[in-house]
Amino acid sequence: VLEAKLEKASAKVSDLAKQRDVLEQLNRSMRSNQQELKARMAADAEAASSRAARQEAEILELKDQLRDLMMYIEGQRLVQEASPDLGLGEASVAVPEPPPATDSKPRRRSSGRKK
Repeated sequence: VLEAKLEKASAKVSDLAKQRDVLEQLNRSMRSNQQELKARMAADAEAASSRAARQEAEILELKDQLRDLMMYIEGQRLVQEASPDLGLGEASVAVPEPPPATDSKPRRRSSGRKK
């Protein structure tokens, strides 16, 4: 009777040890997956930030080109509307270079006092 109980208990311990091993392996696998996902998320966030910066630079460039084009078209319209008596039919309009772009971030002003 005791031997049967001992055998039963040993079988249960063996089953529990197997379950523990499976759960430990599952835990290791999940931790590994979590680290991979964190790394992928960080890389994706960096790529999105870089893409947004490139798009912002492209938008600014396109705005400058549009401004230049609008100035050119307006200049051509004014030249064509001018009286032919003035001899402006073959004239051209020079567009000055735009001022350098400044950061859109507001800068902190010092209070004038040293801390």
